[in-house]
Amino acid sequence: MRKYLLLFIVVQTLSLFVSAQQASLQSPHPCTKENLDPSQPWVEKFKILDSYAKDDPLPSFIGTFRDKNQKYMLDLYQDATGIFGELSSPVLDADSPTSRLYEVSFDPSTMDLQFSARFWDGHLLFSGRLSGRVIKATITRNNRTEKVTLRRTQDTDSDEFFFTSRAQFECAMTLWNRF
Repeated sequence: MRKYLLLFIVVQTLSLFVSAQQASLQSPHPCTKENLDPSQPWVEKFKILDSYAKDDPLPSFIGTFRDKNQKYMLDLYQDATGIFGELSSPVLDADSPTSRLYEVSFDPSTMDLQFSARFWDGHLLFSGRLSGRVIKATITRNNRTEKVTLRRTQDTDSDEFFFTSRAQFECAMTLWNRF
């Protein structure tokens, strides 16, 4: 009898352990910058991002688009629910001010793309049309309007960091202090 009781306890304990392991694999780590190891915060951030489940189908990377004056850089992705991404302005060698895209609207029949972005100095409104490797757009920022042409960069195919889900992208925007 004692053998069976001991076997029952071991089986139950292993069952709980396996269930806990599966639950930790299924739910991502909390998307927070608190409790990150200050000596290697980037390692902790990538562990958090790696804990996100992949979307099926995976988001596709549309490309990186820049203007000739390096004032704007736009990274676009598409998933089953639509377009998402980020806009940097101005484009610097490091730590460019960057915003995730808000209120994104994309019409596949006309290729019209509209969104807003948030920067420390205010909001930006983007209205453009994608035509092949080029986006011609009107950008309104701080009551000033300008016309810009963004061209898809040649290094767009590099897989420096490809988001495997929209949730992972949103968490990355939080971890990397994107507005």
